[in-house]
Amino acid sequence: MKRAICVTLMVLAVCMGINADISGAWSGTLNLGQMKMRVVFHFTREGDGYRFSMDSPDQGAKGIPGEIAYLAEDSVSVKVGMAKISYAGKVEADSIKGVFEQHGHRFPLNFKRGDVEISRPQTPQPPFDYRTEEVSIANDDIKIAGTITYPVGYDGKEKVPAMLLINGSGQQNRDEELFGHKPFAVIADYLARNGIATLRCDDRGVGGTSGNANAITIQSNAADALAEVKYLRDSGKFSAVGAIGHSEGGTIAFMLAQQGAVDCIVSMAGSMVDGVSQLINQNHVLLTLNGIEGVDEYCAALEPVLKYISTHSPCIDAERQLEEILDENDLTLKRQLKPALVEILSRDMGTWLRSFLLYNPAEVIASTKCPVMAINGETDTQVDYILNLESLRLALPGNRKDLIKTYPGLNHLFQPCKTGLTTEYGSIETTISPEVLADIVSWLKGVL
Repeated sequence: MKRAICVTLMVLAVCMGINADISGAWSGTLNLGQMKMRVVFHFTREGDGYRFSMDSPDQGAKGIPGEIAYLAEDSVSVKVGMAKISYAGKVEADSIKGVFEQHGHRFPLNFKRGDVEISRPQTPQPPFDYRTEEVSIANDDIKIAGTITYPVGYDGKEKVPAMLLINGSGQQNRDEELFGHKPFAVIADYLARNGIATLRCDDRGVGGTSGNANAITIQSNAADALAEVKYLRDSGKFSAVGAIGHSEGGTIAFMLAQQGAVDCIVSMAGSMVDGVSQLINQNHVLLTLNGIEGVDEYCAALEPVLKYISTHSPCIDAERQLEEILDENDLTLKRQLKPALVEILSRDMGTWLRSFLLYNPAEVIASTKCPVMAINGETDTQVDYILNLESLRLALPGNRKDLIKTYPGLNHLFQPCKTGLTTEYGSIETTISPEVLADIVSWLKGVL
């Protein structure tokens, strides 16, 4: 669930005898077969020219810098070099009709004036009928910023249960904000209205939390979560303390349970297999959905490559290293897959990905004693419910209060969806299925 917003200088284009005014936002939708992706172009008038940038709302990207290659009264051509994108179109009063090209693939793309309107009806809006508190938590030299949301009617005289909310992978704020959705704000609001307090925190290097985001590992994220649980315990305000984790956060919840730090855990699409197996499965699902041929062969070749990069720095001579990793006799396989695999070998994968690839949760799951609620959407393309929940069932000791459940038609974010692809996340108005929220509260009330 990584995302980045590009904020850099944009190239100024000189008007070439332009009479038409193209300033403002223009929005269109790319039709990629199973996927549809919204695109927004921004043209800002500056003196005798325009500066240009692009948004990809369904990928959570804004302000991607670009340049205007050509601009005339009835046509425009732009480039986004960092994404290898080009577009050329005919300009009319309120539309631009043209062709979008990326990596040699061409698609028709028409724009109309106006930005993309994003509706998020579940996002809580003030005034709130519950109290919140901003807190600062120390974990060695890291200062963690977070928000405690108390239940409606809380007066501080009686202890109430509290749940720590643990973000998924990637640097995220305390709301786990993604594509305009704020899942943890929605969960905190719902639990507050049902008698349960929550603590949600910014990740390292995000918002009010200190630390180097480039040095994060799954273990450092778990250490922060442990410090946050300890803060709730030490406050003396809460009758019980549990954890709700999404994606990587669901995996970390089990790490807290192994240490006896929490009274119960809710894993929402948590990874229950080793990192290499998880990424191989993700690739297989996504490539198959996109109609790519040779998926089995690619994933078979990708596995030893991922195992190699989990313990090695970027490979200077990636082609030679690939020859050593793959079967020398399978020349056809190497010819077909070589460009993609060489690119992976030569890339700096970062500390977090290395820690994820090397991590296997089986032993931690096997030592879990507190009650567990583990849920997955059956249309999740990032954490496959069959692979992960079957692995969980095999490893989990078992507790009569455990609940393992799947939801037909829900994706990795527990939104109702069509394909489950990540490109749908931003176009779906629902942040979290109301059924999932109700089930979490019902289960928590039974175990706390």
